[in-house]
Amino acid sequence: MSSVIDKSKSKKKRSDKFDKLIGPMDTKVDAQARERLVTARVGLLLRQSFFGNLATRMKLINADEWCATAATDGRNFYYNSRFIMMLKTKEVEFLFGHEVLHVVYDHIDRRGNRDPQIWNIANDYTVNADLKRHKVGQFITTVPCLYEQKYDGKTSEEIYDDLMKNVQKLDINDLIDQMIDDHMDGDADDLRFLDPAGSVVALYAKGRAKKDKTGFVVDYPAIAS
Repeated sequence: MSSVIDKSKSKKKRSDKFDKLIGPMDTKVDAQARERLVTARVGLLLRQSFFGNLATRMKLINADEWCATAATDGRNFYYNSRFIMMLKTKEVEFLFGHEVLHVVYDHIDRRGNRDPQIWNIANDYTVNADLKRHKVGQFITTVPCLYEQKYDGKTSEEIYDDLMKNVQKLDINDLIDQMIDDHMDGDADDLRFLDPAGSVVALYAKGRAKKDKTGFVVDYPAIAS
């Protein structure tokens, strides 16, 4: 995938309450947002080194003109500067962790023929529950954020199946409004973190990632969260 993302690749549609965040970049707001992003990454490096290490590998790219919140293609961290300034620094740590786990859990490749929106909702339930349980940053409360305790510890596939059982009763628009990032399409090559030597350090646990003690780095066949 190119580092320049087509706006059409963001499949999720939110209500218009986030529309006001999209627009031309304000350089002053962006500078403040980047400072908050950098501070959050440093915080992760100090308190959650696995997440901090992978978060620092993402290039920060302003996406004010098309993204209302944040997004990743596995290599870049796209952000809306106005959205970042709405969050507390530790909530931004949580946001970084959220994007990292989407990549580590290989959510794009695992979707298969499932409904994209329900699959993305299931992914967010999985990721947010894991981050909350492992105390990564601070769970986001400044804006609505998907979480249900009954989904803690469950895989995206399990949550998806549960959601589909009651899909006619779900308020899909409300659930979409609780998603804190934009989900993008991509391919397998985008879903790998590389160290300077070119070794994959996330999904295949090569290089320095083998020393990680958090439990998030495991052999690829075992990843099913």
